[in-house]
Amino acid sequence: MDQILIIEDDPDIRFVITRALKDRARFSFAITTDDAMTTFVNATFNVVICDYRMEGSLDGIDVLLKMREVDKGCLLILFTNHELGPNELSIMRRHDIKYWRKTETGIDIVGKIDQCLAESRQKQAI
Repeated sequence: MDQILIIEDDPDIRFVITRALKDRARFSFAITTDDAMTTFVNATFNVVICDYRMEGSLDGIDVLLKMREVDKGCLLILFTNHELGPNELSIMRRHDIKYWRKTETGIDIVGKIDQCLAESRQKQAI
């Protein structure tokens, strides 16, 4: 079964994502970026969904960049209400990090995560 790490300090958002995908994957959670790095290096994940502004020594983009150094194949997603600037978007594109806005509906999120999981399985098969 697929493994998803959700790095999110809002319990309502964690609930919506896990409820929508409960039969599709196993979940691990982190509510700070420091906890996220510890969790990430101690397990294997197909997908990481990370908020931008959270407690910890890193912001969401920085923690995803560190994760990219550790695992080149994991699908990394920044999921936030915050609008990013051109520099941040450029960095994320260079490191193959997806950017999703929290304004998307639960149905949109489920569809996108299903697509990401399929993409992850394809990468692993290569």
